[in-house]
Amino acid sequence: MLHAVEADIAKKISRKFGFPAAPLSDSLAKSKGRLPISVKRDVAYLLAAEKRLGHPKRQGQLDLKKLKAIHRSSIQKIGRIDFVAQKAKARALWHAEIAARVVMLVVLAIGSLMWLGVL
Repeated sequence: MLHAVEADIAKKISRKFGFPAAPLSDSLAKSKGRLPISVKRDVAYLLAAEKRLGHPKRQGQLDLKKLKAIHRSSIQKIGRIDFVAQKAKARALWHAEIAARVVMLVVLAIGSLMWLGVL
């Protein structure tokens, strides 16, 4: 169950970001911070659960309901990533920064002219 969930999430991440299929930890590293924080948290739980699975006494500590919930929510959240909206937001922030710098330049120029007594 755990390996199937990991493989499915890794495949979805690989398809969404357009790089070759890889294990879940590699897919997480290749996404470079473009995943939602909740998905990163869920993937961290899955990787910790995989370590637990190797220990004979801790195998029974895996919560199957939580695994199913992580699988369902991660797939939904990865599917909702919208690169167009992210690029539009970044472009708008860049324009706002340029506008703020122009306003500061104008204020500085007017202040300098007033200090020199020209205005």
